Amino acid sequence: MSSVTNKQRVSFGYKQTNRQRNNMKLPPQDFNNYDDEPSMNFSQLNRKRPRESHSPKFNKAKKLKQDDNNTVNSNSSNFHVLESELLNHYSTAKQLDSTYTLKWKLCQDLFAMFIGIVPNLGVYLVGSSANGFATEDTDADICIVISSYPIDQKREAVKFLEIVRRALRKKIFAGSCDLIRARVPILRFTDYATRLRCDVNINNSTGIRNTDLLRFYSETDERVAPLGIAKPSVVPVWQALLPNRFDVNIPVSRLKRTDEPKLIWS
Repeated sequence: MSSVTNKQRVSFGYKQTNRQRNNMKLPPQDFNNYDDEPSMNFSQLNRKRPRESHSPKFNKAKKLKQDDNNTVNSNSSNFHVLESELLNHYSTAKQLDSTYTLKWKLCQDLFAMFIGIVPNLGVYLVGSSANGFATEDTDADICIVISSYPIDQKREAVKFLEIVRRALRKKIFAGSCDLIRARVPILRFTDYATRLRCDVNINNSTGIRNTDLLRFYSETDERVAPLGIAKPSVVPVWQALLPNRFDVNIPVSRLKRTDEPKLIWS
């Protein structure tokens, strides 16, 4: 299992890891989410329209032209205000490079704890922390892969999460480890060294694939994060253009982690 930072392959499984904030190589800059749009004041929809003059000398075409110009100027002004607000929020809320690095080092520590116990072990940083849409307060979502085959989430996954919980406590690694029995059970804890909130799941290959796909979208164009749902689309449908690249039958351990979508899509 490996990850990519600064366009270099970084191997998991270090025997010793430095989990302090000093002497870290910074990963690529991440994107972030934007504030929700303000809610609409629906009371404005019920206001009565002002009556227009029916005088024969009234030049309606001239009035419409003036209204159009006012609308264009108003829209242009509103757009620049919105753009400024979005960029300001982006610069203050985005996930820091150092935080991203700490999350990967936490994955490395978990990998080192179980590499001698579980053959073909994989530890993946998933979710918004790794796909390019994270903010600074985003939790670290981690998936531990213990088998290339589906496992029983209610029994096998829960059993291994119990093992992870005991190992974390033995290492004085984390506090308040809570096992949450959901459809995909997770182990939630806070890492003592970094104060990061973490959610660990087992063999959730769907989450790994979704993270990889969204990462591809976020790195295609820097406008993806704020304009991900805009029309017309500003990014390609990668599943259709590269069906072999995103084939669900490819084991997650063989997913490419170094290819650059910007070199494929212009």
